[in-house]
Amino acid sequence: MFDILDINLTNFRAFAGTHKFTFPTEPGLYNLTGRNEVNPRLEANGVGKSTLLEAIHWCLYGHTSRGLKAGDVISRGKKSCIVSVHVAVGQFEGVITRSQSPNALTINDTIVEQTEINKLLRLSPEQFSLSVMLPQFGSSFLDRGPTDKLALFSQIMELDFWLEKSKAADVLAKELAEAKEVEERKLASLMGRISSVDEDCKGLEAQQATFFNDQRITIQGLDKKIKQLRTEHKSCIQDLEFAKAGRKAAENRSVGLTKVIQDHYGEIDAVIQERQRLATKAAVLEASLQTLNASMKKLTGLGAVCPTCLQTVNANHLKAEKARLKSQIETSTLAYEAYEKPINKLAEQRATIAKANSVNHEGLATVTRNKVDFETKEAVLKNKIEHNILEQEQLEKQIGQERKRENPYTKMLADKRTALTDLKTERAECKAQIASLNEDHAAVSYWVGGFKRVRLFLIEETLRQLEIEVNNSLTSLGLVDWRIEFDIERENKTGGVTKGFVVFIYAPEDKEPMRYEAWSGGETQRLRLAGNLGLANLIMERAGLTSMIEFYDEPSKGINPMGLLDLAETLYQRAIDTGKRIFLVDHHTIDFGDFSGVICVIKDEKGSRLEYST
Repeated sequence: MFDILDINLTNFRAFAGTHKFTFPTEPGLYNLTGRNEVNPRLEANGVGKSTLLEAIHWCLYGHTSRGLKAGDVISRGKKSCIVSVHVAVGQFEGVITRSQSPNALTINDTIVEQTEINKLLRLSPEQFSLSVMLPQFGSSFLDRGPTDKLALFSQIMELDFWLEKSKAADVLAKELAEAKEVEERKLASLMGRISSVDEDCKGLEAQQATFFNDQRITIQGLDKKIKQLRTEHKSCIQDLEFAKAGRKAAENRSVGLTKVIQDHYGEIDAVIQERQRLATKAAVLEASLQTLNASMKKLTGLGAVCPTCLQTVNANHLKAEKARLKSQIETSTLAYEAYEKPINKLAEQRATIAKANSVNHEGLATVTRNKVDFETKEAVLKNKIEHNILEQEQLEKQIGQERKRENPYTKMLADKRTALTDLKTERAECKAQIASLNEDHAAVSYWVGGFKRVRLFLIEETLRQLEIEVNNSLTSLGLVDWRIEFDIERENKTGGVTKGFVVFIYAPEDKEPMRYEAWSGGETQRLRLAGNLGLANLIMERAGLTSMIEFYDEPSKGINPMGLLDLAETLYQRAIDTGKRIFLVDHHTIDFGDFSGVICVIKDEKGSRLEYST
């Protein structure tokens, strides 16, 4: 249900001051007319009949049907205006109030936004003007051009929803196509990157293998050196033991030779002493012998003095003395000779010992040299062994370091393989995305035209219903056996749409239909009104509402008195059949006896006011 129960106006255009009007509740046709007391020649014109309707429109939508808003709606000389409209929409009933200076919009005194009002009313301003309050100004639905008529029809029937969906599908299809191209470029890039990374992996695998091989060869070389050093170490140990043994033997030999030499020196000393002793004795004997020989020479002649007794000797004494000296000389000579032989023997013995000692000295020198050589060799071997051990330790350390040394290509290869796996995963996802985009693009592309076809179908169905609604009103408006037919846009061969909304009129006296634009005069007004009545019914049905009130502002233009009565009869019958209250707003005096009441807008020096009579 959609109904307007009453209205309160304060300083709205011609209605200066505060005015309240409660709309009658009984179904029927009501005449909203006027009386211009300020300028009687204008009769019912210029009194504010349409202003009452505009006040309702302004209160509900924030502007009049002709676009006035803000300060333009305030009565002259006044600073603010307020309009309250008591409405019932569906299960809701309440008062919508709009004020200007200060600006405010409320529902039951609760401040709201216009969007909430639109949602509550379920009708856009255009739908409201074509179904509830048909204004005096502006072209009616059938008077618009084919394109405008179709646009308006699509708008009020909310059929552009399907065009928007088609456009959205087209935009989405293009977006999907672009996304697919992006994914395909991405896939091509991924394929190139995968190939490049795969080549990098192969190169790194070769470098990794080369590193491991070089590392193995290095360790093997170090192991080989260690084995050689161990062999050398073992040989050096043996040589050292041999050198130690040689040195020890040389030391023992040196000690022995030194002792032998010392013993020989002792023997030589003993021989020398013995020889000196014998030589001394021999020298004594030799001196004695020389003395005896000298004494013997002194006894060579007579008269000689005895060397012993110093007496002059005679022949006997001489003889005896000679004999004694001779005997002593022989004895001394024998004794001397007896010493000479041992002395010579001792000299030979000393020479022999000295010779042997010389040999021993040479042997000792040789042994000493050998000892020094062994000591030197021992020192060299010890140093070599120490150096060997240090070198082995160094090589073992190098092997440990070499084994611990990480292959730089291993991490690089692992990173590349991870990157390759990620790229392949991304490639698979990209392919899946492309496949999904292909499916989505095919589906969405279908609905680019599909939504248009749905819209065309709905338009055709809605137009058939509109034709029925309009044709039902033609007879009651005096156009007996007349028929109206609508033709709309069609999809052309190129896939586009030829837009248009053409109205054909079938008149009894014509064999062929004529376009609406070819008619004029009273027929046109009747056709126009029939179109408005049919469209109003359709709009309300689409909104899910039943309108309990309608306003028709100056619908009598171009209609003769008979046609005006047909109009009144049609609206009356519509009100009775549907239970509506219909207000016929017109400046003509309509002699129709079935008006349920008359609302008169009276304009005097104070402004406009309302009077209601039954």
